[in-house]
Amino acid sequence: MELPESIQAQVDVLSEKSEIHFAAVQYEICIELHEECWELLPIPKEVYDDSYYVAEGLIILNMKVNNLTQAKHWATILLTCDPDRIDSGERDMWLGCIAYEEHKPDEAMKHFKVAFKKSKGRRFLGADNEQYYKFYLSQK
Repeated sequence: MELPESIQAQVDVLSEKSEIHFAAVQYEICIELHEECWELLPIPKEVYDDSYYVAEGLIILNMKVNNLTQAKHWATILLTCDPDRIDSGERDMWLGCIAYEEHKPDEAMKHFKVAFKKSKGRRFLGADNEQYYKFYLSQK
């Protein structure tokens, strides 16, 4: 679902600011800007397309600053965001990555199996996911 135009404009401005701070490796500021975006979303927040991107951004940013508690919090929220979005394993991949980083191999593997099946392995492509793919293959 699309956001009302006035709110979308505000979210876009905050997102652009976040991109600048991200490039400057100022992740804490990015987190604050993403949280502001989240607060702008009307209730129920999760029905809006942007809810997915904001929550996913908060997962990424919290993982960058090694705040796995908050990353997991947002990954749980991500499960209900943008319910019309095609599920190709991203949500499960994030939960698996967080569990892996928390040193919970059984939980990580549970989510990685689902992500692999839904994405036909595509979620594991790329340098960012190489360690997770190696782990997945070692546990199969």
